[in-house]
Amino acid sequence: MDICAFTDGSSFTQFVGKKSLYKDKEHFVKECIKEFDSILEDIFSEQEYLVLLNKIGSEIVHDNLYCRYYPRMPEEVAYLDLDEGYLFCEKGKGAFEVYVIDIEEIKNLTK
Repeated sequence: MDICAFTDGSSFTQFVGKKSLYKDKEHFVKECIKEFDSILEDIFSEQEYLVLLNKIGSEIVHDNLYCRYYPRMPEEVAYLDLDEGYLFCEKGKGAFEVYVIDIEEIKNLTK
């Protein structure tokens, strides 16, 4: 995983990227805006999107979180209807540190 948008099964919830691939949190924010431009444009009006671009910064990025790849998804996430994929997990075997931007927090920036 380089960078991806996590979902709850019905809508996007977070932008997640492998921490080691980015210089810092600011770099991750810029890459998310580039990579997920179409998702952001679907969520926000044009005016809200412009406000977001002026307000979003590294303070919205969470770290000290981990993900790992699951070749078979655990039963507790069956609602995602995925056979395989990445999930948040505890630090441990197969886990790697990630940066995370929560989409609900992004929405709060435009209010």
